[in-house]
Amino acid sequence: MVYSYILLILIICCNSSLIDLSPAVAEILFSHLNSNLRSIMDITAELRKIVGLRLSVSPSELYCYSSDASQVKGMPDYVVRPKSTAEVSRIVRLAYENNIPVTARGAGTGLAGGAVPVRGVLCWICRA
Repeated sequence: MVYSYILLILIICCNSSLIDLSPAVAEILFSHLNSNLRSIMDITAELRKIVGLRLSVSPSELYCYSSDASQVKGMPDYVVRPKSTAEVSRIVRLAYENNIPVTARGAGTGLAGGAVPVRGVLCWICRA
């Protein structure tokens, strides 16, 4: 997702003449950004099919899962709350097929940062 933001900034700078890029380079940047955003929306739709409303991409909720009891910080792209092993299996398969890291998380009380995602899918597996 950070890659998308970098491309977007380059395109904005190019369009505002802050950076002088040729139209061909700008077109390449735009096509990469467009395909990346399309794939993000596709992944979101696929995850929604698997877990329904138990998917969050809300920045405020993603922030809640950006740390554990350690000093390590990271931000997931998606938070999912699967109810069954079948859903976990489908989530992991989707992530594998799209080269997206998956971080399993319990209560988030660890002191080593193991439940903190660098990016990708955070799979919250606590039972309420």
